[in-house]
Amino acid sequence: MAEYGITILGTGGGSFVVGRSIRTAGGIVITTPRNQLHIDPGTGALAQLAKNDLHPRETTCILLSHQHVNHAGEAAALITAMTHNGMDKRGLLVSNKLNPSFVPDYQQTLTEKSISIAPGTRIGVNDLEIKAIEAQHYDTNALSYLIQTPAYLLGYTGDTKYNDEWAKEFAGCNILII
Repeated sequence: MAEYGITILGTGGGSFVVGRSIRTAGGIVITTPRNQLHIDPGTGALAQLAKNDLHPRETTCILLSHQHVNHAGEAAALITAMTHNGMDKRGLLVSNKLNPSFVPDYQQTLTEKSISIAPGTRIGVNDLEIKAIEAQHYDTNALSYLIQTPAYLLGYTGDTKYNDEWAKEFAGCNILII
């Protein structure tokens, strides 16, 4: 794994952009000395990993903000690649309320652990601490995240509306991905 890195695998947003393959929605990969965290692996995630010399087997955690195709469309495929279809039960899947349409129960069982978290929840993954923050989205379970690495604090908003209270959560970030 790389020491530290942030690789944006796609910026495709709405269904028009993703549906016409104008841009991919492959998500974001955060690498640290002990993790390869894949945030929101939407359409194009696996192809974009290969194009960026990142390997799905290195993924230690998949983090979903919510389950729409442009945020979770390739989560199940990434789990299959990460675990060699369960031959090597490994990795963590972290999400809001899991929807079997995007991550079937079978793929969830291939990971070491699958966790549904709520706003305010903090979890540790090797050298990362992740805090879930409520997002304001029509998917009422959508989340934003604060990700503390040993080198920096990263904020990821996912899909949300702006409000002053929410903005205070991200005030101390070194890096903010909106």
